[in-house]
Amino acid sequence: MKTRTYSLPLVILATLFFWNDLFAQGTSGSPLFAYLQKMPESPVFPDNAALISTSPVIFEEHGDLNAMEKQIQDIVNGSSSENTQSNTLSENTNQGGAPNSEVIHADENTQAKHLGDVVLTTLKDIESVKIEFEQNFRRLETIYNNNIDKVYEASRIVQKENPCAGNSDCLHAHARQINSGIITATREKTMNEQYLLSVYLARVKPGFKSLDDMLSGNRYGEGIQDKEVKTLFRNAQHDEVLFLTDYIERIKLERITISNCARLAQQ
Repeated sequence: MKTRTYSLPLVILATLFFWNDLFAQGTSGSPLFAYLQKMPESPVFPDNAALISTSPVIFEEHGDLNAMEKQIQDIVNGSSSENTQSNTLSENTNQGGAPNSEVIHADENTQAKHLGDVVLTTLKDIESVKIEFEQNFRRLETIYNNNIDKVYEASRIVQKENPCAGNSDCLHAHARQINSGIITATREKTMNEQYLLSVYLARVKPGFKSLDDMLSGNRYGEGIQDKEVKTLFRNAQHDEVLFLTDYIERIKLERITISNCARLAQQ
């Protein structure tokens, strides 16, 4: 279980490199807020009875998340079917006039630079929320690691005071005690992470929606002459995709964590 937890940043890091490679091929401008809205909630951590009686494979199933990643990948690769959907989403998003969308013309450099400043400010606001929550996740990780150390220390004390001397029933009892402690610590950590994710998503949604409106309302920088502003628009959608894929990976890993706890409960 600890190995799976320690590997979490590596999984996310690998994902980010994957998406960076895709973006090197060019990004197709498309609204992405609709995908943020339909992100699944964190899975409910089951009670011990459910952990024992349910196949671990069921808990870690994430075909829905893979399908969502594929849809986002199609946008990045400029899939024609996804562009058709994106145009529909853009029309729906901007019906009635998006409050944060300032349509500009290529020759209006001053207005373009102003819009670039607004986009940059919005990106910084989203990033500040992200940094705050990354710190909270690291704090939970530290608490979890300390709790796991306590579980193993308690087991060592019990075995020292009452050694099993090779008795298989005794050894199995100690193993079950360790597994139970790991499950308890993991349940606490996961439930706290799920609460943080729900707050995080609520905090980010307004800024993400505002950014999406500005990007789609201005055709993702198409026709803007200022190279810095054009690049900023491209990077802004890059950041949107990274946020979505990072969130998807976190939900996947929560499901895997629950699956691992089921395996421990069934040993």
